[in-house]
Amino acid sequence: MRLATLITTSGSRLHVRADDGGYVDIGEATGEDRFARFGSFVAAGPSAMETARGLRDREGREFAPWEFGPAVPAPDRILCLGLNYAEHALEGGRCAASPAPFSRSTTAASVRPARTCSWS
Repeated sequence: MRLATLITTSGSRLHVRADDGGYVDIGEATGEDRFARFGSFVAAGPSAMETARGLRDREGREFAPWEFGPAVPAPDRILCLGLNYAEHALEGGRCAASPAPFSRSTTAASVRPARTCSWS
């Protein structure tokens, strides 16, 4: 089963891919507005997944590539891999046998001041 967040005239909404290749708006098809958003759909648990599976035989609507939204809108955290490029690791004086996983909260921001060069 494939789920997708699609940008519609009603905003970003969760859809399930139908057997015909189109997409069915889960919230609209079930009358459950909480199923229109990824977070509340997942929080609803296995019964929500079963509900979505039951919609795959409906006629789906085609969407253009630019109408697809983020896979996980508004995540609670961001999972990252550090030192995943050997050259980058060596630049920092480190050589890791494997990438180092770490997470960041969505409110964290790491901004470094830009380096400036003067050619006077």
